[in-house]
Amino acid sequence: MLVDRYGDSLYDFEVIGVGSATLTYSNSTTMRKTVILDKPYTGTIIPILCLIAKSQTPYTNVKVLVSDISNGNQLNITALGSGFVNGHLLDVRYIVLDKH
Repeated sequence: MLVDRYGDSLYDFEVIGVGSATLTYSNSTTMRKTVILDKPYTGTIIPILCLIAKSQTPYTNVKVLVSDISNGNQLNITALGSGFVNGHLLDVRYIVLDKH
């Protein structure tokens, strides 16, 4: 069960995915990763993404993190920015909520 900062229950929300993803180089402005969620969504999906500031990674090059869902349970995470090169890796944490 999810609760707000006051300890009150947040009804109608279900966690359908939580974890870590390592984004890999696609081109000089894009890094990507697709992860499989624990279950498909049935309502309104709410992804929450957090870019991890790790030394020797290009986290300062990221302008925005975006995501979408495909095939019902695939979370596609994309980092948009500049200066990415082959071999770069980015760590992202995510939690995905489904609001019924």
